[in-house]
Amino acid sequence: MPGAKRRKVDHLEVKLESSEVSTGGGNVASKYFRSRKQKCEAKQEDAEIDYEYVKSLSSREYFDRMEFLTSDDPLLWRLPLSDAVLSELQSRSEIVPPNFLPIFTQVREMRSHMVTPVDKMGCPRIPVLVSKQFGISRDQIRPKDYRLQLLISLILASQTKDETVTRAMYNIMNYCIIEFRDPHGITLKSIQLIPVGILENLIKSTGFYHRKAIYIKQTALQLQETFDSDVPHTIKDMISLSGVGPKIGYLALQKSWGLIDGICVDVHVDRLCRLWGWVPSLSSSSIARNNAEETRIAIEKWLPKELWYDFNTILVGFGQMVCGPRIRRCDLCLANQACPASQIK
Repeated sequence: MPGAKRRKVDHLEVKLESSEVSTGGGNVASKYFRSRKQKCEAKQEDAEIDYEYVKSLSSREYFDRMEFLTSDDPLLWRLPLSDAVLSELQSRSEIVPPNFLPIFTQVREMRSHMVTPVDKMGCPRIPVLVSKQFGISRDQIRPKDYRLQLLISLILASQTKDETVTRAMYNIMNYCIIEFRDPHGITLKSIQLIPVGILENLIKSTGFYHRKAIYIKQTALQLQETFDSDVPHTIKDMISLSGVGPKIGYLALQKSWGLIDGICVDVHVDRLCRLWGWVPSLSSSSIARNNAEETRIAIEKWLPKELWYDFNTILVGFGQMVCGPRIRRCDLCLANQACPASQIK
């Protein structure tokens, strides 16, 4: 299956001219963005994924398939939303926030011109980036090892920057190759052989390293004993693993198996959805650890499934570069007229 190739995207600094900004539809009227009339085709999804078939794929076939099913090509975001998406939103108009389309279409367009940290070094990229430093190309990584390495990266990423996770994964990979002479680096066997104290030292920079080391060791044992030494392919089984909640579980399913079974909600997605009024603001009685899950459930009630995968990547990158938790660059944003928190109208 052909992969969706990434092409170089030029960086643009966007300055607002309110008279040029459209607050609805898929086209943006601005001198910075050309009008496009193409229609976006929905990404292909497997209604029911044949997991045994996926397990049988060669490395190249596997990664090409995953890249096709979960493409992060920003050029796709320059295309208008599909007729199917617009029709589905219209059919749910009673529960879809009125400002969703005006904000999301503009944010989606802006993201198509940005390269953000999540695009360069998100957890799904870390196993490939680290392997490359040891002379292991993407097509030499065994799919089963990639799925495990992705899961470990996601466990390490809790309250940790991706750059720090990358260093920790490098440390583990280096230890496995040198101490165990494992040419594949991080494998289920090598992870189980690492003493927990040494694993703690290897990941110490990520914070909460004692807890994370225990999670990784317990998860490795669970995978061997319960899941045929591979990552599970249902959210119920995913969240049964030590240290794995819905956010990790849904992202792991997407990038391990190509299964889009839920929206991955992190702090950026949760914050922006509340900022824009797409979900209720936090109340004094809210329990912090449940905020993201409450947001996921609320958004999934009205967001078309075709947008579930891109929703996370689009909002995370936008939250990293334009609308941050402390600094909001409203002067660069095209969604000011529809945004309830905008400092520019």
